[in-house]
Amino acid sequence: MCKFGDSVINQKTAGIYQKKVKGKPIERGVAFPTCISVNECVCHNCPLESDQDRQLLRDGDLVKADVGCYIDGYMSVAAHSFIVGSQPTVQYPLTGVRADVMMAAHVASEVAVKLMQPGNTNSQVTQAISKVAEAYGVFTVAGVLSHKLKRFVIDGNKAIAMCDDAEHKVETHTFELNEAYAVDIVMSSGDGRLKEAEARATIFKRAVQTPSHFP
Repeated sequence: MCKFGDSVINQKTAGIYQKKVKGKPIERGVAFPTCISVNECVCHNCPLESDQDRQLLRDGDLVKADVGCYIDGYMSVAAHSFIVGSQPTVQYPLTGVRADVMMAAHVASEVAVKLMQPGNTNSQVTQAISKVAEAYGVFTVAGVLSHKLKRFVIDGNKAIAMCDDAEHKVETHTFELNEAYAVDIVMSSGDGRLKEAEARATIFKRAVQTPSHFP
C-alpha cells in the first residue's frame, strides 16, 4: 500500500507543470512517504519491500493512511482513518472505543480548522482539542504537533500542540492570513503517551539548512 500510494502521487504530479522555468524542470512528486499505520501504531509506518515482518491487514483493523505531495517546493499532506473490511452502516454502526477515537478526531479537526483564523492563537486550538477529547472519553496523544508548512519545509517553527504537555512545549503564536498548516489530530483510547516501536526507522528528515529537492 505504501508503494502504491507513492506511485500514484508520482504518476499524477508527473502530468502537470511540465514547462521548464529558467531552463530547469519544476520539481514535483512525493513530499512525504505514504504511511499505513495500524491500530495502536500512531504514524510513520512505512515498511520496505525487503522487510520480512510486514504486517497483513485484518478485518476490523483501524488504519491511518498518510500521503503528501509537492510542486516546486510547495506541499500538501492528507491523512484519513478507516476500518478494514466490513463497513459500518446505519443499522450496524461502529461502536466502542474505535468509534469514540474516530469521532473525537473528526470533530477535533473540524473545531481546529474553524479556530485557525487571523488573530486567534495556537493555544486556543490546543484547549479546544483537549475539550473534544474529554467529551468523548479519550486522550489526545502528547507529542503530536500540527506544523506550519513553508516552501521545502514540512514542519515549520510555528506549531499547534495536541495538548498542554511539559515535555512538548510550543511557543504561543497568533495565526496570520494565508498561512498553511498540516493539521494533525490523533486521539487514543490509551493514556495518550507515545512509545517507540521496535521496527526500524525508514523515514528520515533532511537538513533544513541544505536546500534540495524532496526524495
